[in-house]
Amino acid sequence: MNRNSVAREVAAFVFYLLLAIVVTWPLAIRLSTGVSDPGDPLLNAWILNWDCYAFTHQPLHLFAAPIFSPAHLPLAYSENMVGIAILIFPFYLLGANAIALHSIAVILGFAMSGYGAYVLARMVSRSVPASLLAGIFHAYLSFRISHLSHVQIIWGGWLPLILAALIALHRNPSRRNAFLFAAAFVMNGLTNIYWLMFSSAAVGMTIWMYAIADGGFDRVYRRRLLFAMIGAGIVLLPFLAPYAIVSNEYHMQRNIGDALSGSASWSDWLVPAPNNALWGSIVDPALPRAERHLFPGLLPLLLLAAAIFWSAVAEPPLSKAVAPPPHSKKIDVAIVILAIFAYLGLVAPGIRWGFGKVTLLAWSGADIPLMLMLILIIVRFTRAIPQALGGGNLRSRLEQSRFSIDAWAAMVWIVVGFVGAFGLNGFFSEFLFRRTVLFRSVRAMARFASVSYAGLAVWMALGVVALLTVIRRPTLRAVTIALLFVAQLIDVSPRLMWQYVYAPPTEAQLWLRDHRDAIGGSTLELPMNNWGTPFLYLIGATVHHSPIMNGTSGFEPPLHRKLRESDEKFIFDDAFLDALEHNGCALILVHPDWTGPQGPPAARWIEQNVARGRMSFVRRFDHGVLGDWLFAVTRNARVRGVASDPNLTRFFRGEATYNATTFGRMDRPRDGDEVEGPLLVTGWALSPHGIRSATVLLNAGRIRVPAVLTPREDITQTWPWYPQSPSPAFTARIPKPPRAGDATDVQVEIVDGRGVATRFHDAKVRWK
Repeated sequence: MNRNSVAREVAAFVFYLLLAIVVTWPLAIRLSTGVSDPGDPLLNAWILNWDCYAFTHQPLHLFAAPIFSPAHLPLAYSENMVGIAILIFPFYLLGANAIALHSIAVILGFAMSGYGAYVLARMVSRSVPASLLAGIFHAYLSFRISHLSHVQIIWGGWLPLILAALIALHRNPSRRNAFLFAAAFVMNGLTNIYWLMFSSAAVGMTIWMYAIADGGFDRVYRRRLLFAMIGAGIVLLPFLAPYAIVSNEYHMQRNIGDALSGSASWSDWLVPAPNNALWGSIVDPALPRAERHLFPGLLPLLLLAAAIFWSAVAEPPLSKAVAPPPHSKKIDVAIVILAIFAYLGLVAPGIRWGFGKVTLLAWSGADIPLMLMLILIIVRFTRAIPQALGGGNLRSRLEQSRFSIDAWAAMVWIVVGFVGAFGLNGFFSEFLFRRTVLFRSVRAMARFASVSYAGLAVWMALGVVALLTVIRRPTLRAVTIALLFVAQLIDVSPRLMWQYVYAPPTEAQLWLRDHRDAIGGSTLELPMNNWGTPFLYLIGATVHHSPIMNGTSGFEPPLHRKLRESDEKFIFDDAFLDALEHNGCALILVHPDWTGPQGPPAARWIEQNVARGRMSFVRRFDHGVLGDWLFAVTRNARVRGVASDPNLTRFFRGEATYNATTFGRMDRPRDGDEVEGPLLVTGWALSPHGIRSATVLLNAGRIRVPAVLTPREDITQTWPWYPQSPSPAFTARIPKPPRAGDATDVQVEIVDGRGVATRFHDAKVRWK
């Protein structure tokens, strides 16, 4: 690659990086606080932080993450995202916190998705403007925007780069191209396990098509392709083995209901994401379904049609036509028989043929006969296409096509992704799910559509080239290109809202960090599953990296499920404590602000066991309104506590205790509220240093509205220790700001008498 080529690639990536910053604005200036929602993004932020932490502290035990303790290899319960962590690792070394790492990954992921499609489209279309346009489509298509909370899906750039590297290897089977193919395949697998499985199917079909077109491969190509695939497999094996281990150990597989709910229907291909600015607002709200917003946009479909109907001959034939060999009717007979078997599998719950108790043939479902029938049809057309369909064979048809073999490779990806996305609603993915162990862990087969989008980016670029060949005048061609870029940006333009997650390290998290080696076991945080607390515990774990029994992921280990179900049913008894003792729990950290109805029974249970000596009180930490309370499990903890304390007595009685920091809460609005008319924001705050001001923040802090401070007697009586705060209540009535949008996040910032700012957790509201 010469200097000009390097400069072109750098310029293209910078273009997509700047576009990503603009589209996701103001995320670039809210890196450490901005997330699309306080759910999966916090899980993914923890994963990325843990990967980076493990790189420097325990690289040989990456999957032994400190959650769900004492479960085995908990990182394998979800995506490991090592491929993303490798690329953002320098930012971790520079001190970026978990949410900042996630935000950086989101921006780079969009840029990489665009750049990867640009590289692929340019290889096939040989047009830079057309390829840049295809990259915009691939980066911000409706499916990807609907998965804003899944950074591993935003990182879709490796899929088109795999196909680009495979095309390069087919054109020139050099060692360099073999290495590039293996590298793209590995990075794709380390980024997203779903992409690894789906792309493997597409790669296999593409290699098969190349073999048909070439009449077989030469020895150098076969050897280097084989070495590239074996090398990629060897690198990926240590990262895939933990998934097989935990799947066997905990039976972590999806049931039919899970897989069916994540399978696409025909109508899903017409449904855009609700947050698509152009199409989302005109779609019936009952149509969009989670994971299944597959509409690629109008412009890509129009350009696909332009490529099909207006393209001229792209390349000369690869070789001289070869007469097809005589066709055997045995294949036709086998196809008919398999079609009959498929029909029986569709209409009957199960088929068994035999005599008495002896079974000669049995099967259920139509997926196996349909897959075999598809293979035989491909073999049949490879040898000879029926005269009624034009005769010849697939090889001769490919040679006579107006499109290059590489364009047909992209079409294979479109077809594989389209068919695969139907999941259990179609035979292809049903076969993969029911008959292979690997695919049995897949919940959302609709994500197979990502393979289609990589191929569609190529045909979109070919459509641009075909359109420009019709336009002769250079000025008109330039105007057309400009209009296409504007149309594409409008077609994919999203409506993004970033919630402001203010999560500085708490006193309890810092204490766990400082005492990590002296605790003697793991920590259980209560409640286990109220108001998104599992995600908050994971963010806390990025501070201390101390083993906790809490967690949330794609799968849940048996012990955690047992404890969580008891917690949700308010069952705190000897069996609950026995399970903690026998599984290495040393500390119990209670967050009364979040316990809700579990609070009183949990407090009584702790009080009883403190009296019995099975627990002891360690200390209270300032946090929120009611503080955090740490207790030692006597059997396991090295930390020793006390049996009585004035603060502890107040905790057991459910009474307020003194905070040495600013605290309070926003009472209104609640998360998910719909606002009709002015937005009313109310709440209260106290501080030993007094309250100087309260400000309501909207749209990730971009809109600031001062609140009015007034007295509130019930708060003053409950917490009588703060005479410096005679007016703890705050109120603001806010008409809908012009820049707020339909959905807005609301947060309150309190400034105490020293000038120190404290922010309360935000809420997401929607204006009617």
